[in-house]
Amino acid sequence: MRDAFYSVADNFTKPGAEITDQLAYLASNRSVLVDFQTTLAAIASLQTVLTTGYTQEYVTLQPRNQSFITDRLTDSFAYINQTLVQLDKTLRQLQTAAAKAQQEAGANGQTIDMKIVREFISPRLINTLLNTIDRLPGAISPLIYSVHSPLAKLDKADSYISTAKGDIESALLQAHQEVVNFNGQIRQLKQETNDVIATISTAYRDQQTLSVDLLPKLKASINYQYELKMALDTFVDVASVPSIEEKTGLLNQTIAYYVSNSTTYDDDLVTVYGDRICPAMRAVVQVLIASGPYAAYCYSKYSHRVVDLAIHNFYDIGECYQLELNRLYSVSRLISNLISLATFNFADLFDNLSVCAAIQPCPGDCDPCVDTVSVS
Repeated sequence: MRDAFYSVADNFTKPGAEITDQLAYLASNRSVLVDFQTTLAAIASLQTVLTTGYTQEYVTLQPRNQSFITDRLTDSFAYINQTLVQLDKTLRQLQTAAAKAQQEAGANGQTIDMKIVREFISPRLINTLLNTIDRLPGAISPLIYSVHSPLAKLDKADSYISTAKGDIESALLQAHQEVVNFNGQIRQLKQETNDVIATISTAYRDQQTLSVDLLPKLKASINYQYELKMALDTFVDVASVPSIEEKTGLLNQTIAYYVSNSTTYDDDLVTVYGDRICPAMRAVVQVLIASGPYAAYCYSKYSHRVVDLAIHNFYDIGECYQLELNRLYSVSRLISNLISLATFNFADLFDNLSVCAAIQPCPGDCDPCVDTVSVS
């Protein structure tokens, strides 16, 4: 867009400077035969530029299909062209009057008497020409404003984009760090939970060792097959090495799922910033540059909100991950409590089995004790 404005200025400056040079030449020329055609051609050249020379620039200078910039340029060009039309008309009248004066003087290339000059070239005509030339700077002023004002807004937009980009990238990095921290904490939680789960296997093996001498006596009881065997088999299902490995694998799989989701969300963050926040920032800048009637107001209202989207998103991510970690820690504490309860039950079971095994004879007198242990 900046290049388009530069193109507008350059394409206007070249024929405009040519008109200025030719007018200066006419004013300083003291010869009898004055060439008006070069000046008239320079005027026609600038008029062509104003009417048909900015087609491609107009396409570029209509962001979001808004024509505020090009409307102002068109109005400025029309105002300049009105002055050029008047200048062309006055110069042609002066050219005709000068030709008649020269013809009246004999058309011999000699200096024309001032009496003849005044007869054909009136002070009104000279005054009209001077007034028209005097209006040229004023006619160009709206064009200068129409170019300088959007260029200043472009500079402001560049500064905003640079600052906002830095703030958004900072928020994105912090959001990414939240993901990294979450992954690290959840892996640590997994290890701690697995360590707790492993303790039940150790307790189970200890109880198995202690029960080696007791179980043959209790198996002799006729009641062993009904309840106690089922209870002991349940303990094996819960606390044996294969069972613990299965539960550990399930926990690892669940944690891996969490980590995978958090990594995916990290990728989604880039998509959110690229597909949502960056287009919003670009739209705010385009509104400013488009120079509509509420451009400055809309820019002031929404430019900060775009950056706030990124910052608030970072805070929301942090709260979300912290909430999820709190839930996982609660699950870990629940697992620890269940492990403690199971370990206590192992110890309690061994004590009860020892009591039953001490009752003799067995089978026989120990049978009621076996029933009681099975129920408990």
